[in-house]
Amino acid sequence: MNQKLLAQDIKPLLDSLIVEAETVDKALASRLRQIKTWIKNTKPGSLSKKREVIFFLRELIEDVEIWLALKELDPTNRQLALKELTPTERYWFTELFPQWFQKFDPKLSIWKKELMAGKFESKDRRVLNILSDIVKKRGGSVSIRYICDFSMATDLIVSGTFEKPLCVQLTITNEYLLDDKKSKWKDTLKHWNIERAIFISYHPVSKTGSELDVIHRLANQILNNANTLPNTCYIEDTVE
Repeated sequence: MNQKLLAQDIKPLLDSLIVEAETVDKALASRLRQIKTWIKNTKPGSLSKKREVIFFLRELIEDVEIWLALKELDPTNRQLALKELTPTERYWFTELFPQWFQKFDPKLSIWKKELMAGKFESKDRRVLNILSDIVKKRGGSVSIRYICDFSMATDLIVSGTFEKPLCVQLTITNEYLLDDKKSKWKDTLKHWNIERAIFISYHPVSKTGSELDVIHRLANQILNNANTLPNTCYIEDTVE
């Protein structure tokens, strides 16, 4: 993510990307116009104070730039470039990201309002970052995207030894209406044609260990499932 991208540079950069996208994929241009409309009445000073909005926009702009750069390559060089990405990055850029701007996103209007209003709380971000580091140290690959979280019921995409991406949704065990969340999770996956996913309930602190112990158990469980689950499955699991 481009941490140096300033709030005042975002709208002009979106304009530039919209023009470029028009010649490559009109659906991407249309989605970017939606994002620009979303922030058009927010002045740079106010925008810079909206931390999660800025982080999302930086991430989106970087992903758009990478996707457009890949599309500009001839097929041979595109394949070579894709091989340089991790398995989860390849899955994101070739499957999920283009689906997001080419299909209707039923959650888009909801999370745009909540994000702009400061109602989005990334309560799992610290846990996800620690978990991601552990998985990577064990030879796996991880991708975390705001869009996956907001729209696709996916906290992180993980792959292990066999480089098969697994979409992971984490939730606190005692969370209210857990069964309803599981049902909506499956519906969301089907909408985005996600075929391989796991829903894991966990408790941040267990009777047998600290939060870090629980995160290590999560990493073990996720990597094991990434390596062993079939290509098409929706699995529910619990980590104590």
